[in-house]
Amino acid sequence: MVELLVVIAIIGVLIALLLPAVQQAREAARRMQCTNNMKQIGLALHNYHGTHLVLPPALLDPGCADFGTAGFPQTVGKNVRNITVQLLILPFLEQSALHDQLDFGKPMGPAHYSGVEAPIAADYASNQAALQANQFGAFACPSDPFDVPGTYHGSSTEYHAEGARRTSYTFVSYDWHDSNDCQKMYWGGPLNDSRLRGALGINGSAKFRDVTDGLTNAMFFCETAMEKRNANYGTFWTAWSITSGVDIDYGINTPYSATESLPYAWTAGSHHPGGCNGLLGDGSVRFISETSNANALNTIVSIADGEVQGDL
Repeated sequence: MVELLVVIAIIGVLIALLLPAVQQAREAARRMQCTNNMKQIGLALHNYHGTHLVLPPALLDPGCADFGTAGFPQTVGKNVRNITVQLLILPFLEQSALHDQLDFGKPMGPAHYSGVEAPIAADYASNQAALQANQFGAFACPSDPFDVPGTYHGSSTEYHAEGARRTSYTFVSYDWHDSNDCQKMYWGGPLNDSRLRGALGINGSAKFRDVTDGLTNAMFFCETAMEKRNANYGTFWTAWSITSGVDIDYGINTPYSATESLPYAWTAGSHHPGGCNGLLGDGSVRFISETSNANALNTIVSIADGEVQGDL
């Protein structure tokens, strides 16, 4: 009997010693898959640029505040469509069949600010149904415990993209938080500072030649942790909402707010220990430490500020 207890104790000790190593190996495999997912997005962006001679917009006709006003001449007379960059690159991710099911003349979802000038005039139900039926999973980090294939139905406000699906990978900006910050991303818009401009804008984007800091020094996409917020608060890839982008100003894995429903809204981060992955303009993926300082993060998001980022 004593011998049996000794054997059981030894087995327990061995399991306790081996379990962390097994968990680390599994996380290493998940992180490698996450890196590969982002590299595929990078390749898709390059192929899009090769086809269209410009990068895809982060968003097309989103329901931001002041959409359709004289301040945004690109949107006057248009309807809200809420099209995301992820939808635009689907053909370059071997998802042409899904892309071809979508009617890009119609909105992808109803999210909009209550005071938005432009209406959502067309029916979005057919686009939403096609997107919900698809089980494309490459926009999800395998380390994130959130159940990606599920669909979530919030109200059709600026924060909620009714029936939309979420993603671990999205466009990154130096300032993307409330409705007015949409103005800073309108390509050529009144508040668009060329020194701080990111690669992917609203209703327009950069060409590679515009990235004068160098493609290796500009981040186009980064991770955001889906599971760390209420399901109604993005980040979404099937339709725009104000929580569809990442604001690098908040840092990495840093809570934006203590509000229970959206503590990590707008925040870059992941479930990888110590930071998150970022996709650079040359298609490479770099791990960004959660201890990176704000100046270095802002520099790597900007494409033409004339600075080279420090340690990340």
